[in-house]
Amino acid sequence: MQYPVKWYEPTHRIDVMAGTFLAGTFGDQPIVNSFHHQGIKRLGDGLKPAAYASDGTIEAFQTEDASVRGVQYHPEMMFDHDATHLKVFQDFVDYVAEHKN
Repeated sequence: MQYPVKWYEPTHRIDVMAGTFLAGTFGDQPIVNSFHHQGIKRLGDGLKPAAYASDGTIEAFQTEDASVRGVQYHPEMMFDHDATHLKVFQDFVDYVAEHKN
């Protein structure tokens, strides 16, 4: 499959839901790099959306306490070009450090 942009280039904005793990990380509408050839149709029990694309695709999800988190875009491919995307990983590391036994 030929993609129109390089993997690290942003492709569209997402709407981040208030009170989720992404809230405050990039602002309310960060630009990410997903291509939507697959996506979440229905979240499993205990999961809630954390961000949506304009087409309604769930771009991020979490448990209520944010101990489980996921994104459908690729921050690992973006942070060399835009360091703000490294914050997704750093925020998770910080969460784990705060909640370890």
